[in-house]
Amino acid sequence: MGKSLEICFENTEKANHIILQEDLARGQRVLEYSVEGSSQGKWSELSRGSSIGNKKIDYFPTKPVDKVRVTFIKYKYTPEIENFAVYNISSDIESGEGGRISHVIGNWQAGTYSDEWEQVSFDLTPFFNDVGQYEIYYSPVARDLNCKGQTGLEFSNWQLEMYGRFAPESIRMIENDRLLLTRSQQKQDEYPTILQMKIRSKPRRSAGDIIIQRHTY
Repeated sequence: MGKSLEICFENTEKANHIILQEDLARGQRVLEYSVEGSSQGKWSELSRGSSIGNKKIDYFPTKPVDKVRVTFIKYKYTPEIENFAVYNISSDIESGEGGRISHVIGNWQAGTYSDEWEQVSFDLTPFFNDVGQYEIYYSPVARDLNCKGQTGLEFSNWQLEMYGRFAPESIRMIENDRLLLTRSQQKQDEYPTILQMKIRSKPRRSAGDIIIQRHTY
């Protein structure tokens, strides 16, 4: 596949998410990558990460771009990427219920997840800037009325990486399939905050957003 991939748009578009997926039949190969966006011929870095695996979703502040490229900086073998996509998710919620602050970190459509578990990771670094508690939850916005059963997603096998290590003491499931994340010390900027977990769809097909919400007091 080579050392970089590039997406070009006919017109300048807004973007704030990228999705990367490796062909796991050939193993996990990528060790470090950088995503850059071009606007009027000027390139700037949008996000940076380490392993990609089955699916990696990176958020970055909304930027106007006419090109987006991913460069594979370190890898075991030549990267084999089966999906590189760019999105603009415009449903950030700056003030949520009860004075809480929410942001959309991803979304899904009817065919995004099946009833089989899928490994996914989210870069939470832009949202984890303050000591406190955060919730991760799904919010369906559409559902298949012809199908019976529960609506939404299921989460399992969650792991939170922060402070340069996995922090099992800082994440747990609470009611209504919500994950509660706790940050108890000041963040060290050189370390990203990465949530890894498995996701599958509940029986009734749906579409919606995956949200991080910070508690404010």
